Amino acid sequence: MDDLYKNTAAVPNDFDMKALQLLDAFNTAGRAKAAIAHLKESLHEIPREKIGNWRAYVFVLLRKYDQELYNSMRVQRGRPAARPPKEGAAKTGYPAKETVSLNANAAEFIPGKTWLADPNAAAAPEASASSA
Repeated sequence: MDDLYKNTAAVPNDFDMKALQLLDAFNTAGRAKAAIAHLKESLHEIPREKIGNWRAYVFVLLRKYDQELYNSMRVQRGRPAARPPKEGAAKTGYPAKETVSLNANAAEFIPGKTWLADPNAAAAPEASASSA
């Protein structure tokens, strides 16, 4: 770990409890040195200012290094395995374009005008509430 701190912008405080647990799982599997070497390579020449949340960034790098080990660690600790990304979903989290359909017969939006078919339907609950 000292070599990681000397050759990257990472500091000891960048490892939260989840990252340490994952490093412990790597150690149990005999892969801790390889995981730290992966971190060293991934963080090489990345300035400290470029990353906004170093704890999250370090954890994601470790998690993606061996997704199967991460999932087995989660299951072992009583947590569900991480879900794989949905097919067709972009990395932005928005649904794929083919799943979105617009209503071509929708009424035109006019600010200040009600969109209900019966304009009195929106006023009906207010009228009944005021008369009660």
